[in-house]
Amino acid sequence: MVRGVGLLPALVWGVLAGFWRPRGPIFPIDAIAILLISVVVGVLAGRITRSRWAIVLAPVFFTVAGEITRVGLTGPTVDYPRPTNLGLLALIVGRGLFVVLALLPMAVGAAYGAGSQRRSRSPGGGWGAS
Repeated sequence: MVRGVGLLPALVWGVLAGFWRPRGPIFPIDAIAILLISVVVGVLAGRITRSRWAIVLAPVFFTVAGEITRVGLTGPTVDYPRPTNLGLLALIVGRGLFVVLALLPMAVGAAYGAGSQRRSRSPGGGWGAS
């Protein structure tokens, strides 16, 4: 039960990001904020779950929550992808940018969080023990 709670920050961050920037970051400070928050959420997910599954599940929970949050919105970057050149470009710009700015940093943060939690539980004593 406690391990499943570790994915709650990713779910909440997905909803918040879906409301805050449903079409993606507009300004560079938005992109940096999304990146940093995603790393922190990933580290939290990895440390709380203490499992490498957080590397996959945290970004999945973020994506599902974000997509459900965007359901009622209209526009080329939040609508259902269209099989045209412009639709492909909108998919890459709208959702592809979120993959680079949110999902990859979240996965890296989850890997770090899970790994640091595993090292601290190791019988050798953690950091630097051989």
